[in-house]
Amino acid sequence: MDPAQENPEPRPPVPMAEAMRWVSLITTVGLEMVVPALVGAWIDNRWNIRFGVWIGLVIGPIIGFWHLMVLTGALGTGKDERADPEDR
Repeated sequence: MDPAQENPEPRPPVPMAEAMRWVSLITTVGLEMVVPALVGAWIDNRWNIRFGVWIGLVIGPIIGFWHLMVLTGALGTGKDERADPEDR
């Protein structure tokens, strides 16, 4: 096998890059919870209704918690793809 085709050893993640990844994920989930309420308030003012913000306050946390569950792997396929088959 040609040395250029060999898989190099994986490098450990850079701590700052890993921290910034987590910051971006947390910010995304937080915005997913807040932005629907802000959009609902804007719709309330635009169309002169009174229930848009309440719909946003219900939908926002549902979307945020769902995305948080997906990110943590709690909503998986039921099998652990990371685990070694010998450990099962």
